[in-house]
Amino acid sequence: MNKLVISLILSLASAPALARDGAYYHDPDDLTHRTSWMSSIKDETKITRISIPGTHDTASRHYGDITKNQTLTIRQQLDAGIRYFDIRLKSVFGSLHLYHGPMYLWQTFNEVMTTTRDFLNEHPSETVLMRIKKEQPDLTLGFNFEENINHHINLFSDTFWNTSSSSYIPSLSEVRGKVVILKDYSSSQVTGIRYSQFDIQDKFNMSNNWDLYDKWQSVKGHLQKANANQSDMGYINYLSASGSSYPYFVASGHVSNDTWASRLSTGLTTPGWENSYPDFPRTACFIGICTISFEGTNILTRDYLTRSDMVYAGIVAADFPGEDLIAKVIDLNQKPGIVKDDPFAIRNAKYQSCFDFRGGVSSNQFLSLNPNCHVTGSQVFKYELGSKQLRVNGTHYCLDVKDAQNKHRQPVIAYSCHSGKNQQWQLNSDRTISSLMSGTRRCLDVDQNRLDSYGNPTMTILEYSPGSPVQQFDKFF
Repeated sequence: MNKLVISLILSLASAPALARDGAYYHDPDDLTHRTSWMSSIKDETKITRISIPGTHDTASRHYGDITKNQTLTIRQQLDAGIRYFDIRLKSVFGSLHLYHGPMYLWQTFNEVMTTTRDFLNEHPSETVLMRIKKEQPDLTLGFNFEENINHHINLFSDTFWNTSSSSYIPSLSEVRGKVVILKDYSSSQVTGIRYSQFDIQDKFNMSNNWDLYDKWQSVKGHLQKANANQSDMGYINYLSASGSSYPYFVASGHVSNDTWASRLSTGLTTPGWENSYPDFPRTACFIGICTISFEGTNILTRDYLTRSDMVYAGIVAADFPGEDLIAKVIDLNQKPGIVKDDPFAIRNAKYQSCFDFRGGVSSNQFLSLNPNCHVTGSQVFKYELGSKQLRVNGTHYCLDVKDAQNKHRQPVIAYSCHSGKNQQWQLNSDRTISSLMSGTRRCLDVDQNRLDSYGNPTMTILEYSPGSPVQQFDKFF
């Protein structure tokens, strides 16, 4: 019997646990686009007061697991909502090449900046904070690194934010459509903001996999520090590490780099080691015995950011960030003082028509789309951050899921504002508007089968469909 129990414990301790999680992503395909999420943030907000998703070793997509930190291109990261880049350069004759340690990353700084400039021209509400670090000694007979970087800054002078003080923190309005350099190299020229001015957590060396918990403790401690202080100096929190562990393992806790891979076991079980690694998950439980599995910093951070007391994280720089992590960082900005609170109209991406209560709003009236976006009367809404209600501006009516039923194709109507969940909505960075009722996640959608008296489609709730233009909406003021 004792041998059987011991055998069971050993098998549980080594059992993998399936771990598909949206906070970690190791595939080449696009994530959900969050191309204009900064448009909802007030102009006067200091950029260091914004919670910003970023990537560590942004361009390191090549070679094997030991040097690979990302799978998405620069443009894919920008489209996904990443607004902090970690760019490491080497001066090679008249050019600047991207490197990870001694490894050439098959990309030039000119190419990175061209891609970033194009994105910002298309999405002028956004800004990109770009750490620039000299990674390797110069290989040049002409320009040295300082001369070379200054040449590129002049080359892209229309894109780089210009300042006369390296300690000045700009407001978002000053840098929309611009790249802000976080300067991590020696130069006599005043350019951007000093990288060292930020409060930075970058505990990057791990001697074995079990050091992952210490890394997580460093990440968590910095999240707590940033949230408590929220100073203008700014915070950068790297979720990444390597050394004797692969970067994908640190990010995911997985047995392999695959997005769908299982978690690796720590080799410990409960209840014998119930006080060990308290933030790591207990998995594969059987007759009261559970495996203690590793968990990646991406997942642990995403989960920590869901706490009700978390309102700010600063810059969160990750390897292989998934859209759940990106979204959670961005969503921290949905708070008073940061997000715009002016009344606005809401336009559907597919039909280019606006929310309206035709003929004037009244109780139980269906919400519909009006192709004539005049942005007056019952086309104007105000989002109440505290109650999470979408109120018809200047009235006592709010958007309401009829009869408080979280069902497929349930109509959305006007109803007197109250505290029910069926009047609570989340305006998401992927341009969806989701109901906060419990149960299946459903979002505002267009119902072509239920028309108003003018022959226009009405609004309903349907199952969340990321990337579908029917579920994507834009605010305009």
